[in-house]
Amino acid sequence: MPYKDKEKHREKQREYYQKNKEKEKLRLHLHYLKNKEHINAKTKNWKEENPEKNKASDKIYREKNREKKREYNKEHHQENKEHINKEHANYRNNHKKEETARMKLNVVVHGSKTPFIMEDCALCEKPATMCHHENYDMPFFIYFFCRGCHISYHRNEKNKE
Repeated sequence: MPYKDKEKHREKQREYYQKNKEKEKLRLHLHYLKNKEHINAKTKNWKEENPEKNKASDKIYREKNREKKREYNKEHHQENKEHINKEHANYRNNHKKEETARMKLNVVVHGSKTPFIMEDCALCEKPATMCHHENYDMPFFIYFFCRGCHISYHRNEKNKE
């Protein structure tokens, strides 16, 4: 290393990079293309070994590039509008039963003409804050739970399976 002081060396590298930005971008791109498989394998291994760091760096990237991503999504949607609408229609057709059940639930909880009265929790008798449906085909058959009991109820249901 020509410089004993690392900071001074880094500063010189930054200056060189700024002066020769296009040349350096091309050099790095060619290096990537030449060593693509090796670089991708190393990246994949690092992501598997460091999931927390990867998640944090992804979050930082998303925050820094929010507008760029938003613009990309708009352009992508405009270019692929027909395909996207077709996929949405297919999804809606394939999930009609679930959708009608959700719609019935919305009528019961949010859109019924009569006021919706929350009862006490079915397990602990605290004021209920959540509704639970065993079967969405029977939208008027509802259990009322507080948040804690609702979570524990679902945990118990998963353990039974």
